[in-house]
Amino acid sequence: MISFPAHLPEPELPLIAPHPAIPKNYWELLNQGQWPQRFWLPTDEPTSDGMTGVAIHAFARLSDTAIATTLPDYLIPFAHDGHQYFCFDLSTETPAIRYVDTEVDQWLVVAPDFDHFITQLTTAPIQVSEQDSYQKWAHMALLANAEELPAVLAVGRESLIMSDYLAWLIYFTGESPAKQQVALDAYAFVRDFMGSHLTIGQAQQVDAAFRHSAVSLQFHTLAEKW
Repeated sequence: MISFPAHLPEPELPLIAPHPAIPKNYWELLNQGQWPQRFWLPTDEPTSDGMTGVAIHAFARLSDTAIATTLPDYLIPFAHDGHQYFCFDLSTETPAIRYVDTEVDQWLVVAPDFDHFITQLTTAPIQVSEQDSYQKWAHMALLANAEELPAVLAVGRESLIMSDYLAWLIYFTGESPAKQQVALDAYAFVRDFMGSHLTIGQAQQVDAAFRHSAVSLQFHTLAEKW
């Protein structure tokens, strides 16, 4: 599990209220962060996410109020993205874990309990589209390696507002040199083709981040033509 980095625009995250049926290990896991590094759950049926499984993104954090849904009362959602839910199913003793997609009326019991659910999670290729929620995009951006990151940032460039997109580029100036280079390439695209969307203050802020990065020499070479 990972925590969401400070200074980045945070997605609207799911909430979960205290309930005696929620297993203790859920809260213990949440103490490590809200975002799973292993996010792909193999399923016996095709889902909206793919033929072989479904992705889970942010886990719900503790709140006095829970997610407002039209789901039955015996289901307590602990993850929610659009029309997709992962829930504790209180109709079973354990409780079991149920995946619900309200858009296609899909209701799957995916694990007999939370422990089995966590052990079933695995990794998968990072894929995003402009139709994805910011919750999913942000999760994939955090997990993407340097080879996957260009495609993720290309989608972000089209789907995020400029200030949020630039905040992510600044964030990546603190990551590995390979990711810094990807972020610099993405910033060069903005400067070359979307300069009218940048304010002077925004450009100065991003420029400063790259000047103090591992790719500062490459940045200075590019900046000479800006």
